[in-house]
Amino acid sequence: MTTSRKAPSLMQRIRTLEPAPPWNLTSAMVAILIAMALFILGSIPVGVWAPDQPYALLAGWCLGATATTYFVARTRSKPDQRLALKMQPATPLPVIAFIGFTLALSVDLLAIVVTGQFLPAAELASLVQPTVNSFHWVVAMAFALFLQPIAEGVVFRGLLLPVLRARLGAWPGILVAAAASAVFHIAIYASAYANASNLSSVWYGVVTPFIAAVIFGMVRAATGSTRTAIVAQSAFGLFALVKVIYLISSVPPA
Repeated sequence: MTTSRKAPSLMQRIRTLEPAPPWNLTSAMVAILIAMALFILGSIPVGVWAPDQPYALLAGWCLGATATTYFVARTRSKPDQRLALKMQPATPLPVIAFIGFTLALSVDLLAIVVTGQFLPAAELASLVQPTVNSFHWVVAMAFALFLQPIAEGVVFRGLLLPVLRARLGAWPGILVAAAASAVFHIAIYASAYANASNLSSVWYGVVTPFIAAVIFGMVRAATGSTRTAIVAQSAFGLFALVKVIYLISSVPPA
């Protein structure tokens, strides 16, 4: 008589540690600093090419995200490093996308309850203005759905998270990696909330990115797949785009 083994629960999968990756914490932190520099520097050529255009900063971030992904791919080209990045899908991706969209809605509802404000994601704040054109929307969709999730996914969930979990433990690693991701968001995107109230700027600019990064880290830990975590972040990006569409449509005509 055979007995079937019970599948591990979600929390058990998150607590299960992988072998340490073939890179150290220093190299992962250097990758984050390089990513920050690339995101900032990406705005320079776009600013020269299209000065005063509302999409310029977002297009610059697209260049920075692309360069960041290329940097990680080039510097982690050995077979053992590629394997340790865990880019294979481990869970049906449409399921992850649906769960991610639902969680994005839940996180945003929490932000509304706490702050009383319904603000766009900092990265997409430039869309909520009357001068937006179709090219601006194309840039925004490329960034929110593909370029940002891939770049931040390979840096924070691919490189940093497994090192921190191996060093600090399962949950501390997720929380510290999420804090590093939140700092990245503050440095690159949070200036969009300069005119918001103190509570809203802190919540939308710091707390929400931290909660989202914790979720992405949990997805990465539970599935063992960085690609799956990238899909979860893409679902958050899709929700952010839908939210902007709602914000624009709810503004009464002048």
